[in-house]
Amino acid sequence: MKKLFGFMLLCATMILSLSSCSKEDGLTTYTFEFNAPTLFSEVSVVLFEYNNSGDKINSNSIKCKKGYSQTFTAANGAEKVKVYIDGNWVQQVFTLENGGNTSIKITGETLIGKKEP
Repeated sequence: MKKLFGFMLLCATMILSLSSCSKEDGLTTYTFEFNAPTLFSEVSVVLFEYNNSGDKINSNSIKCKKGYSQTFTAANGAEKVKVYIDGNWVQQVFTLENGGNTSIKITGETLIGKKEP
């Protein structure tokens, strides 16, 4: 009986390991968190997605205030995200983790400027 149970456990383990998805098979997502102080109750934010050639392929426009958090699914082929907040660019380009989740956190210490990074 122990041999049969052991064999069944081994078979189940093999089936599960063969059927599991790799990271590349999963969705690429990013979580945007806004925790910066603002002069107004809400700010306009645009999250631009770019492919590996630098072409803009998608955007998400949102209104948010301090404490805002949302997870987005990246467009197929998106590799980077740039953040535009009320006429200013966040001076960092966020590289997306293929098949994983990338965290984009905006705080009072985040560098912003007029020029696109």
